[in-house]
Amino acid sequence: MNHILVILNHIVGQKLIFVLLKTVCLLEVLSTQVFSTHVHIMVQKIYFSSLFDAKFYFAVGRKA
Repeated sequence: MNHILVILNHIVGQKLIFVLLKTVCLLEVLSTQVFSTHVHIMVQKIYFSSLFDAKFYFAVGRKA
């Protein structure tokens, strides 16, 4: 039973990370098109055991 819970947590964690990455990509598109601000996103590490282990770095720069 414990093994099944670990697998379910792994699947849920992967889906949450995917949703988070898609949200960040949409934010990048919106910021570029609407606010004329370019957002650079770099994902350093993602551990699938926990969503909160993911580390994201954001750099915001103004369009010339």
